[in-house]
Amino acid sequence: MRVLTLFLFLGSFTLIAQQEITGKVMHRSTAVPFAKIGIRSLSLSTESKEDGSFTLLNLPSGKYELEVRAQGYENFSMLISVPCTFIEIELTSSFQEFEEVVVTGTMKE
Repeated sequence: MRVLTLFLFLGSFTLIAQQEITGKVMHRSTAVPFAKIGIRSLSLSTESKEDGSFTLLNLPSGKYELEVRAQGYENFSMLISVPCTFIEIELTSSFQEFEEVVVTGTMKE
Protein backbone atom coordinates (compact mmCIF):
# COMPACT_ATOMS: atom_id res chain seq x y z
CA MET A 1 0.00 0.00 0.00
CA ARG A 2 2.86 2.42 0.80
CA VAL A 3 4.46 1.79 -2.60
CA LEU A 4 1.18 2.52 -4.39
CA THR A 5 0.65 5.73 -2.40
CA LEU A 6 4.20 6.91 -3.15
CA PHE A 7 3.79 6.09 -6.85
CA LEU A 8 0.52 8.03 -7.07
CA PHE A 9 2.03 11.02 -5.24
CA LEU A 10 5.15 11.17 -7.44
CA GLY A 11 3.11 10.62 -10.59
CA SER A 12 0.79 13.52 -9.82
CA PHE A 13 3.77 15.79 -8.94
CA THR A 14 5.37 15.05 -12.31
CA LEU A 15 2.17 16.01 -14.13
CA ILE A 16 1.87 19.26 -12.20
CA ALA A 17 5.51 20.23 -12.73
CA GLN A 18 5.29 20.18 -16.55
CA GLN A 19 4.03 23.42 -18.09
CA GLU A 20 3.42 24.72 -21.59
CA ILE A 21 3.80 28.09 -23.27
CA THR A 22 1.54 29.23 -26.07
CA GLY A 23 1.95 32.34 -28.14
CA LYS A 24 1.95 34.05 -31.48
CA VAL A 25 4.75 35.47 -33.64
CA MET A 26 3.79 38.67 -35.46
CA HIS A 27 5.19 41.49 -37.60
CA ARG A 28 3.05 44.64 -37.94
CA SER A 29 -0.21 42.76 -37.18
CA THR A 30 0.68 40.01 -39.67
CA ALA A 31 1.42 36.44 -38.61
CA VAL A 32 4.97 35.14 -39.12
CA PRO A 33 4.71 31.48 -40.14
CA PHE A 34 7.48 28.90 -39.69
CA ALA A 35 9.49 30.91 -37.14
CA LYS A 36 11.76 28.81 -34.91
CA ILE A 37 10.96 29.27 -31.21
CA GLY A 38 13.12 27.63 -28.57
CA ILE A 39 14.73 27.51 -25.17
CA ARG A 40 18.36 26.54 -25.72
CA SER A 41 19.10 25.67 -22.07
CA LEU A 42 16.36 22.99 -22.18
CA SER A 43 17.05 21.85 -25.76
CA LEU A 44 13.37 22.45 -26.56
CA SER A 45 12.08 24.05 -29.73
CA THR A 46 9.07 24.30 -31.99
CA GLU A 47 7.95 26.12 -35.13
CA SER A 48 5.12 28.61 -35.53
CA LYS A 49 2.17 27.53 -37.64
CA GLU A 50 0.86 29.41 -40.67
CA ASP A 51 -1.19 31.67 -38.39
CA GLY A 52 1.93 32.47 -36.29
CA SER A 53 0.78 30.44 -33.28
CA PHE A 54 3.07 28.09 -31.37
CA THR A 55 3.15 25.85 -28.30
CA LEU A 56 6.18 24.70 -26.32
CA LEU A 57 5.38 21.61 -24.24
CA ASN A 58 6.88 19.86 -21.21
CA LEU A 59 8.54 22.85 -19.58
CA PRO A 60 9.59 22.71 -15.93
CA SER A 61 8.79 25.80 -13.86
CA GLY A 62 11.54 28.41 -13.86
CA LYS A 63 13.07 31.36 -15.73
CA TYR A 64 14.39 30.90 -19.26
CA GLU A 65 15.56 32.80 -22.31
CA LEU A 66 13.11 32.33 -25.17
CA GLU A 67 14.71 32.71 -28.61
CA VAL A 68 12.89 33.33 -31.90
CA ARG A 69 14.40 33.18 -35.39
CA ALA A 70 12.70 33.65 -38.73
CA GLN A 71 14.06 34.26 -42.21
CA GLY A 72 13.86 37.95 -43.10
CA TYR A 73 13.61 39.08 -39.46
CA GLU A 74 16.06 40.06 -36.76
CA ASN A 75 16.68 37.42 -34.07
CA PHE A 76 14.59 38.02 -30.96
CA SER A 77 15.09 36.89 -27.37
CA MET A 78 13.35 37.58 -24.08
CA LEU A 79 13.38 36.29 -20.53
CA ILE A 80 10.25 34.39 -19.55
CA SER A 81 9.04 32.92 -16.30
CA VAL A 82 7.26 29.56 -16.50
CA PRO A 83 4.40 29.12 -15.82
CA CYS A 84 3.03 31.87 -18.04
CA THR A 85 -0.09 31.97 -20.14
CA PHE A 86 0.32 33.60 -23.56
CA ILE A 87 3.20 35.42 -25.24
CA GLU A 88 2.84 37.68 -28.28
CA ILE A 89 6.16 38.27 -30.00
CA GLU A 90 6.69 41.20 -32.37
CA LEU A 91 9.56 40.68 -34.81
CA THR A 92 11.46 43.40 -36.65
CA SER A 93 12.20 43.05 -40.35
CA SER A 94 15.87 42.70 -41.21
CA PHE A 95 15.34 44.12 -44.70
CA GLN A 96 16.34 47.72 -45.20
CA GLU A 97 14.46 50.04 -47.46
CA PHE A 98 16.65 52.25 -49.60
CA GLU A 99 16.08 55.55 -51.31
CA GLU A 100 15.49 55.70 -55.02
CA VAL A 101 18.24 54.15 -57.12
CA VAL A 102 19.02 55.57 -60.56
CA VAL A 103 20.86 53.38 -63.04
CA THR A 104 22.44 55.05 -66.06
CA GLY A 105 24.45 53.69 -68.89
CA THR A 106 25.65 54.30 -72.39
CA MET A 107 25.17 52.17 -75.43
CA LYS A 108 28.23 51.44 -77.51
CA GLU A 109 27.79 50.67 -81.20
